[in-house]
Amino acid sequence: MIQSKNLNLNPKTASELSELESYYQLLTAYCWLSYQFEDTFIQRDLAKSLQLQCSKIIENVLSRGLKKEMKTKRKRSPGERRNNYRNSLEYELNKLGF
Repeated sequence: MIQSKNLNLNPKTASELSELESYYQLLTAYCWLSYQFEDTFIQRDLAKSLQLQCSKIIENVLSRGLKKEMKTKRKRSPGERRNNYRNSLEYELNKLGF
């Protein structure tokens, strides 16, 4: 079951934006899984709706100029990004009981 976490509708820092982007990625994975395992991942419509909300918020934040702050953030290696994504996806899926 998808837990619609309290979305920060007005992220002001790069870390808040990053958290929202991670949630968006998790929803993307859920949608993909819902096409592969329709009987298990049954909340595709909710996931798509939350994904749309996240997308709009992210676009608004970036259009307001948080881009400058994001550029000063330390660049992570592809391995670090991949491991962080896997860990967050595994954590969220475990939380959902998978």
